[in-house]
Amino acid sequence: MPRKRGNLNKIRLKKPDDLRKFVVKVINDLNEGTITESKAKTYGYLGNCLTKIFETVELAARVEQLEEALNQSNK
Repeated sequence: MPRKRGNLNKIRLKKPDDLRKFVVKVINDLNEGTITESKAKTYGYLGNCLTKIFETVELAARVEQLEEALNQSNK
């Protein structure tokens, strides 16, 4: 039997706005009682980790651009 790839309920958080929408959903789900406080805290913690990753990736890209511009001006 072929193995199924992926999950239709998979959460895709590829950019900061995706994370913002997810956090709003978690808040609403918690308020409605469809998720536990423990699960909301876990999502909050992981969301914070992802925020730091987004920031680090953005800063690394900006540093790389500055280094390239500096190297071009030194030629």
